[in-house]
Amino acid sequence: MFVRAAITSSAIDVLRIVANHAAAAIATARAFAQVETMRHQLLIENQRLRRSADPDALEDMIGDSEALRLIRQQIAAVAATDTTVLVLGESGTGKELAARALHQRSLCSAGPFVEVNCAAIPRELSESELFGHVRGAFSGATRDRVGRFEAADGGTAVSRRSR
Repeated sequence: MFVRAAITSSAIDVLRIVANHAAAAIATARAFAQVETMRHQLLIENQRLRRSADPDALEDMIGDSEALRLIRQQIAAVAATDTTVLVLGESGTGKELAARALHQRSLCSAGPFVEVNCAAIPRELSESELFGHVRGAFSGATRDRVGRFEAADGGTAVSRRSR
């Protein structure tokens, strides 16, 4: 309904209140977007610092068995290629150590090394956690979120069950 009457001062006061709340909501949304961008940058920097602080992963592989020599040769051969690698093995066999060694010697070594503890991610959130999402993609998605794979862009993403 349209009315061609003068706007009262009380209506102007209500409009000012609504405008102030809208401005505050917009400022908060912008701040959240900045925080998410900074979180992404910190994640990358954290991974870079961890990588630089870690000793050489191959040197951490202690032993001189034929099996370990074969693993070292495979790491050296695969690290020189531009391919995706799946490291499999029983718990405690050094899969993460092998992944770090692969990363440090790969073409992606300048990029981040991002670990993902898959056991800590609820099944319902796994897609969002790994691939990210945009605001409005589902109820509760109030802002864009960078996924772990995007955070590892140019580097390496490693999935692990637990420590």
